[in-house]
Amino acid sequence: MNKGRMMSRQPFGLRFTKWLCAGGLAIVFAAGVAQAGEKPEDGKAKPGEAGKPGAKRLCDSDWEGGFWTVGVDRVKYDGNSANLKDYDPQHPEGLWIVPEGRYLKLGYYSNPERRNQGLPADQMLKMLGRFHDQKKADVFLRKVYSSSDFSRFLNPRFPQSVVFTGALLVSDKYTCTLNKENDTLSKANWIVEVEGRLFAGAESSCKQGKKKKTVSIVDCEGKKVLATDSWSAPCEGAWVESCLFPMSPGVVGIWQDYSASEEGRQTSFRVYEIGRGRQLATFTGGGDWEADRGSFTTFEDKDGDGVPEIVNTECENAEKCKVVGMRKWKKDRFVDVKVKP
Repeated sequence: MNKGRMMSRQPFGLRFTKWLCAGGLAIVFAAGVAQAGEKPEDGKAKPGEAGKPGAKRLCDSDWEGGFWTVGVDRVKYDGNSANLKDYDPQHPEGLWIVPEGRYLKLGYYSNPERRNQGLPADQMLKMLGRFHDQKKADVFLRKVYSSSDFSRFLNPRFPQSVVFTGALLVSDKYTCTLNKENDTLSKANWIVEVEGRLFAGAESSCKQGKKKKTVSIVDCEGKKVLATDSWSAPCEGAWVESCLFPMSPGVVGIWQDYSASEEGRQTSFRVYEIGRGRQLATFTGGGDWEADRGSFTTFEDKDGDGVPEIVNTECENAEKCKVVGMRKWKKDRFVDVKVKP
């Protein structure tokens, strides 16, 4: 998981253009449905923004949860973000400080009074390290106890221990119930609330050379999984990025994408009616881009309304390209629109 996160990331539109530029790319659409995605703006959505008209995409590139860390102190949080400190991957054993309420098992489950009252909670936790393997966290805890290098971070009145964060709670406030009896939520890496539904993302461990990224849509009671969107990637060197795209009221697109040396870029884009979890459209494609000419398809917000269109382009070479077709989202499907010469 960490390997993929450290890979350099290009803007969404540029990455899509590159891997789709290869001539003869296989594109698969759901029977009877046309569709698309979006070229998002440079800025990412603020927590909870997906689902608002014209909202930007919500991507999990920076949403990391479901890991182990070593808790070394707990102090009162006064709401001043200057007192917080992000995890620094360049200093993986360094101190970082977050509000407990940002994580499902640290804040939400442990403090029932905070439920559905907004985040963050009134406590913040000081932590050392971040591990996706509990055994490595246990080894690091022994190092924290035995090495004087960490003594300045320790509070003798606070028992240092390995803690599991649970999902990162992306939204600032939850009106829906984060039901601890629902494994989809309790085992998620992140949870965001969009239009009265919970979206939960999780990546499985490696099995037979593959790992699976799953984004689930859960009802507001936190009990029933309405839809599951999955995409698999090779274990080595690939991390699946997932994004939520607001398409129209009650409709969200889920984009999942990875790049691997043996497969090139592979992408899935599916559109769901989130009230019932019904899939309205689906797109999959992938391959390497080597050719300077050919035809390709991208997801771009051509008209600037915040909702993506499917754009079909033909190129004579890398510098000379022409849009030859476009489909725009209308209520519950993509429809052909005229392209200006």
